[in-house]
Amino acid sequence: MATRRSKSELAKHTAKTNTGENDSEDSESDERRMIGDDRDREEASRSNVAQKVDDLRARSLSENPSDKISDLESDEMLDGLMQKALTAERKIQASLSMSKLSKEKQEEIRSSLQDLFKVCWEQQVLVTHLMGRVSALETKKDKPSYAQVLEKPRDRNRSRSRIRKQYNVMIYPKSEQSSEHTRREVQYKISPSKSAFRVNGVKNLRKGGIIVNTPTEEDINKLIQEFVKLDELSTKYEITRPTLKTPSIIIFNVVENTTEAELISRLKEQNDELVYSELICRTSFPARIGRNWIVSLDPASFREIMKKKKINFNWTRLNFKENSKLTQCFKCARFGHVAKFCNDDEFKDSPGICMNCGDKDHKQNDCVKEASCKNCLRHNQKFKSKHDTKHASNASTCKIRVKEIDLQKSLNDPYYWENKVIDFPATFRTYFVSSRPLAGFIISNPNLSVFPIRVSRKLVVLKITLRDEDWIFATLYCPPSHNISDDLDNLTPLIIQNPNFKTILLGDFNAKSPLWGPSDRNKRGEILTHFADQFDFTIVNDSNSLPTFIGPMGNSWIDLLLIRNLEINHISGGKIDDRITFSDHQIMDFFLCCTTTKTNSKTLNWSLDKLNFLDFKVHLNEFLDKCKKYDIDFEDSIDLIQNQLIKVCSMSRKKARNKERRDAVWWNTELEIQRSYTRALRRRFQSTYNPDLRLRRQVKFKCELAKYTKMIAKAKRTSFRNFLKDIVKVNTFDSFYRLIKHSTNLFKDLGCIKLADWSFTTSFGQNLQAILFHHFPILDSIQTCVNSGNNTFPKITYEELKFVLNEISPNKAPGPDGLTHGVIKQMINTDPELFLQIFNNCLLKGIFPKCWKRTRVALIPKEGKDLSLPSSYRPICLLPTWGRFSIKSLPNDCLMSSKEDSGISIENREYTVREFDIINPYAFPLWDVTPFSWKISKLSCEKCKTIYTDGSGLGGNIGSGLICFDEEENILWQEEVRLNDEASVFLAEAFAIKLALLRVQDNERLKIFTDSQSVLQSLESSQIHASVILDIKNILKNKKCIEFYWVKAHIGIRGNEMADVLAKNATRRENIDHIVKIPKSWVNHQFKLLALKKWQQRWEGSQNSRFLFGMMPNINTKRCYGDFFINQILTTHGCFPQHQHRLFGKSPDCFCGRDFGTIIHYVYGCSKYNNIREKFFPRNFPSLGILELVTHFSAKKGLRLIVQDLFELSVSTL
Repeated sequence: MATRRSKSELAKHTAKTNTGENDSEDSESDERRMIGDDRDREEASRSNVAQKVDDLRARSLSENPSDKISDLESDEMLDGLMQKALTAERKIQASLSMSKLSKEKQEEIRSSLQDLFKVCWEQQVLVTHLMGRVSALETKKDKPSYAQVLEKPRDRNRSRSRIRKQYNVMIYPKSEQSSEHTRREVQYKISPSKSAFRVNGVKNLRKGGIIVNTPTEEDINKLIQEFVKLDELSTKYEITRPTLKTPSIIIFNVVENTTEAELISRLKEQNDELVYSELICRTSFPARIGRNWIVSLDPASFREIMKKKKINFNWTRLNFKENSKLTQCFKCARFGHVAKFCNDDEFKDSPGICMNCGDKDHKQNDCVKEASCKNCLRHNQKFKSKHDTKHASNASTCKIRVKEIDLQKSLNDPYYWENKVIDFPATFRTYFVSSRPLAGFIISNPNLSVFPIRVSRKLVVLKITLRDEDWIFATLYCPPSHNISDDLDNLTPLIIQNPNFKTILLGDFNAKSPLWGPSDRNKRGEILTHFADQFDFTIVNDSNSLPTFIGPMGNSWIDLLLIRNLEINHISGGKIDDRITFSDHQIMDFFLCCTTTKTNSKTLNWSLDKLNFLDFKVHLNEFLDKCKKYDIDFEDSIDLIQNQLIKVCSMSRKKARNKERRDAVWWNTELEIQRSYTRALRRRFQSTYNPDLRLRRQVKFKCELAKYTKMIAKAKRTSFRNFLKDIVKVNTFDSFYRLIKHSTNLFKDLGCIKLADWSFTTSFGQNLQAILFHHFPILDSIQTCVNSGNNTFPKITYEELKFVLNEISPNKAPGPDGLTHGVIKQMINTDPELFLQIFNNCLLKGIFPKCWKRTRVALIPKEGKDLSLPSSYRPICLLPTWGRFSIKSLPNDCLMSSKEDSGISIENREYTVREFDIINPYAFPLWDVTPFSWKISKLSCEKCKTIYTDGSGLGGNIGSGLICFDEEENILWQEEVRLNDEASVFLAEAFAIKLALLRVQDNERLKIFTDSQSVLQSLESSQIHASVILDIKNILKNKKCIEFYWVKAHIGIRGNEMADVLAKNATRRENIDHIVKIPKSWVNHQFKLLALKKWQQRWEGSQNSRFLFGMMPNINTKRCYGDFFINQILTTHGCFPQHQHRLFGKSPDCFCGRDFGTIIHYVYGCSKYNNIREKFFPRNFPSLGILELVTHFSAKKGLRLIVQDLFELSVSTL
C-alpha cells in the first residue's frame, strides 16, 4: 500500500507544480492563460485516471489467491515505469501547448493521449498480476495445501496401511519337527520385551517352520541379532528373510544352439524395453522347435515388455508369456497342494488319476481316451457352469487353472513402494486411490464390463455387468478409531440410489457380534446389525468359521460379506481359507452363482424332429464303426457310446428358426379386423394436412380406437369367465391347486426340514440331503445275493428287441441324458448285432451299468402334508433311456423266474425299476406282495380238484356258499355261511374264497372258480386294504399251486349254480355264523346315504325355493349349473324386479308395464325379448317348462341374453 500512496502523491505534486508555474507567468498573453487553465484541468483528470488505475490494480491483486504476490524488486520496477510515463506525458502536453493547433484539435489529441495512457496502465496491472501468480506457484511447491493436509492420515501402524513385505523373517528347524514345537522354543528363548522389538504376528509354515512379522526394519534386525547370539537356537534352526518374487517370462521356440550370453545380449539389442533391464536366464527345456527359455527381469522392464505381443530375437519374433508357478496335485488334480499332502479321501491311498481323462486305472502317458478335465467337470457339476472339459487337467488353457493363477497373484494385501501400490500384473484392472489406499478391487477378467461409481480411500463401489445384469460391488474399510456410523453414512446414498440392483458388500468393519463370530456384541456390532436390517442386507459369514483376522493381540471376526436383493444360495463355497500369506487378514473365498433358478443348465431333449436326419445317420455310422475298434472295459464302452451319441446329436442339430409368435388366449378374429381398421384410420389422419379434414379424421380415429379398446377389455373378461366356467365344471379346488403348483418353484420355496433329533436343517444343501437320505437310505451292511446256479436264461433275440422298439413311442419323455426313444431306436437299428450283444452281456453278467443308474431326482410335494417332514415329498427318478430298453427287452422266462423263490428276498428288490414303488423301508412296515394272476375260464383237459364260490344278498341278509368237486366232478364237500347284515356281497364273495383256501392243504393243486371279477381284481391290486383281501394274500404265500378262474354267472355252469344256491340258502339261516370287519368305504357310503336322506327331507319340508322345488323335487349331487345368469333363472333371485322389490323396495313391475317382473313373464310374455325368443327358442317353447329350456342348447343362450340385459338394467338404476 505504501507504493500505491507514493504514486498518487507524486501525481498530485506534479499537478500542483505545473499549476504554480503557469500562475507565475503574469506577462503571458490571455491565450497562454487559457492554455494553462486547460492544462490544469487535464492534470486533474490525469490524476483521477491514475487514482482509478491504482484502485484497479489493488482490486486485481486482492483477488489473487496468494497473500504475497509481489516483492520489493517488483515494486521498484513499477515505480520507475510510472515515473517515465509521467515524464513522457508532460513533454507531450508541453508540445501541444506550444503548437499552433486549434482548441478542438488539441482536445482531440489530449483525449486520445488519455486513452493510450489508460491502456498502458491496465497492461501494467495485468503483467504485475501474472508475475504475482508465478511467484505464488513457486512458493507453493514445497508447501502442502489445506486439502492435502486433511487427506494425509496420521502415522499409525494399521494392518491395511503398513509395509509388510520387507519386514518378515522365516525360521526353519534343521531336523524334522512340528511348527508348534518351533514356535514354543523360539518364544521361550527370545523375549521381545527384553530385546526391545515389536512383533505383529507369527504363523506356521510347512516343514516345521514359522514366519514372524514385525512393523519395522529395526525390529527385524534386533530379532536376528538376538537369534544369532543364542547358540541353542542358531545350531538347531536356520533364520532367513523371504525374498520378493522376481517376475519372469518364458520365451518359446528359441534356436537350439543359443547360449545364455547370446540370448541376453540379443534381447537387449533388439528390444527397446529390455535395454536397461537386468536379465537372468534361469533355465531352459526342449520344445517342439528349439528350446523354451525362462528369463527373469526387473519389475519395471517386465511391465513394459508385457505390453508387447511378441519379442524380437534375430530374424524372428518369438511368442512369450508370463511364467507363473502353480502347484498341482497329481492324485486328485486339484491346485494348491502336492500329492504328498493330498487330503482327498477318494484319492488318498490311490496312485492317482490320469491327468488326461480323469480315470484311475492308468497314467497319462498310457491314455488312449478323449481328454476330459477333472477340475472343469467338478466345477460344472457344483456350480452348473458350462466350462469346456475337452482338455487335460494340466492344460494351460484350462479356465480353472487360469483362475488359480490369477488368485495366486492377488492373495496378499497391497504392497507399497513410495506410497503407491505395486506388484500387480499389467493385465489386471485396479480400482483404488493412488496414494496408500485402504479399500479397492483387483479384477483379472478382461471380459467384464466395469463402471466405477465411487473410488475413495476407504470406500470403492463398482457396477459390474454379469450375464446381461448389472450388479453393485462395494468394499468398505471402517477404522476402529473412527465412528462406524460416519463410514456407513457414506455408503447409504449409493444404496438408496440403486435400490433394485443385486448388491455385494465386503469390508473390514472392525465390529463384533455373535451373528458372524463367537464373540460378544459391541456397540459397533449393534450399529452394523441395525444398518443391515434397515437396508435388508443378509450376512453370509458363518459364526462357526475360522477367524478372519489373526494378529499379535489375538484372533477376531471383523471381515464380513453382506448381500442384498440376492438369495443366499447364490453364494456357494464361502469359507475362510487358512493359506499362509503375509497379511494378518485371512482370505475369504466364495463363488458367486449369477443364476438361482435361471442359472440351472437345462438338458437338451434330443428328438428326431430336432435333428438333421441325414447328417445324424452319417455321423452315427462313422461313430459305430470306430466304436468296434476300441479295446476298453465293458461298462466304459457303454458310457462312451452314450456320451458320443449325445455329441452326434449335437453335431446333427437343425439350425434354430425364429419361433412363431403366438397370439394371446383372448385374441380373436374380430379384434384383428378392428385393429387393422383402426390403424388404417390412424394413417389417414396422420397423412392429412387440411386442418378441417384432419380434425374430422382425428375424431373418427379416436372413436374407433375407443371401440377397439372396449373390445379388448370385453374379450379378456369373456376369456377369463370361460376359464372359470371350465374350472367349476371339473373340480374347483383341484384346478386352482394345479395352477399354483405348476407356477411354484420348489427349490426357491423349500423350507427347513425336521431331522430325526428334532432339529432343523440350516441350509439348502442340508434340505436336499435330508430328503434324499430319507427316501434312499444308505445300507449299513453289504447284502449278499445267493446264486442258485439256475441262471441259464435264454438270450434276447432280435425279434424281441424289434418288438420293444416298435412298442415304445419314439417321443416319450427322455431321461436325464436327453435322448428320446426315437434316437435310441435309430442307433440300435443301425447296428442291431452290437446292441444285442450288449444287452445279452448285461443279462449274462448280471449287471446294470453305472451310467444307466445315474438319475435325476425330482421332488414333488404331497398335497396337504407338512412340508417340514421328509416323507411329505414324493421323489421321481428319471433313468436314462437305455435302461428302459434293457428291461423291456428281457425275455418272459426271465421275468417269470424272477418272481419265483430264487433265494432273493423281496426286500432286496425294493429299489429296483420294476413292479415296486420307491418307498422308505423304515417309514412303513414291510408288506410282502405275492404275485397274483387269474384267468377267464376255458375248457381244459387237465383234471384236478375244483372249488366254486359265490356270495348273495336277499332281504337284507348276506350269505356265502362254496362247493368242492374231485377230478371226476363228484361232490366232496359243501358249505354255507351267513354273515352279519352290515357286510356287502363283495365281502361275501371274498369270504367264500377265504373259506376255500383254509380247507386246502399247502401243496395241494386245485382250481377256484368265482363269478366275482371285482374280488379277483382286488387280489391283483396292491391298493386294496380290506381285511378279508389281506387275509387271502397272506394265505396264498404258502399255497402256490392254486389257480383262480372267473366264470360268467347264471349261464348254466353246474358248480357256479350250486354255489349260488348255497349262498342264498345261507341268507335264510336264523343265526349269524361269522362277523366280518366292515371296511371304511362302507361306513362312508352309509354316512353319504344318511346325509342325502336328511337333505331330501329338509328339501321337501322347506317353505323356501318352491319354484325350484317344482322343477327339481329330488336332490341330485351330479346336477350342477355353474352359470351366473342361469342360476338366477332357477332361483328367481338376482336381477328380476319382483326380487328387487322384496329386498330393496324397487318397483315390481316389468319395464314394459304389462305385468310383474317375474321369470315367467320374461321367458314367455315380455314383448321386449320377442327377437331373442324367435332366434334361440324352439317353436313349441310355450309348451316347454323352464327346466326343459335350460337344458336346451339354443334356448339356454337366449335365456342368458335375457338375464344379462336385465342385469345391466338393474345395475344402471342403482
